[in-house]
Amino acid sequence: MRHIGEPVTQPYNEILLSVEHTDKKTLDGFNHFWGCHVTGFDDEKHCLECFIGKREEKIENKMQMIPDSAPITIPMQGNYFYICGVTNHLKFSHEEYMANNFHLPLQWKPGSIAKLTTYNGYTFTVRNAEIVPFTSEVAETHYRQLGEKFWTCRNFQFGAQMYVKQ
Repeated sequence: MRHIGEPVTQPYNEILLSVEHTDKKTLDGFNHFWGCHVTGFDDEKHCLECFIGKREEKIENKMQMIPDSAPITIPMQGNYFYICGVTNHLKFSHEEYMANNFHLPLQWKPGSIAKLTTYNGYTFTVRNAEIVPFTSEVAETHYRQLGEKFWTCRNFQFGAQMYVKQ
């Protein structure tokens, strides 16, 4: 079932993203890395595919660092903006793999600064946004029958909490 959020108020608001590392110029250490303008949730899928919305082309695996002095502007095109990085499950134990994956769910908030660092030292700073906290409770309660791949997926957990009426 598809769950759609409230329409975004016009005009779209902008967030400013910078990504820095002390000695690297290219994002590394992830098999997949992306950003998505989230406007809804599809509870028949997990990972990126559970999000209804447009993928942000400026955020990708192996992207160049974006200094804080020259951040990129991202117009908000959804209720939320979610940045996700998936590591290589073959290089880490299951616990390390889950801990090393990167999840930065954001909501526009003028004047705020959201900051989070990846397991390998890349610092993401987003101005005019705040981190949206979420838990696994809604996913586990409403979707346990779909199996562990669904209710342990952080993207699925976020979508379920934000879009499923309890």
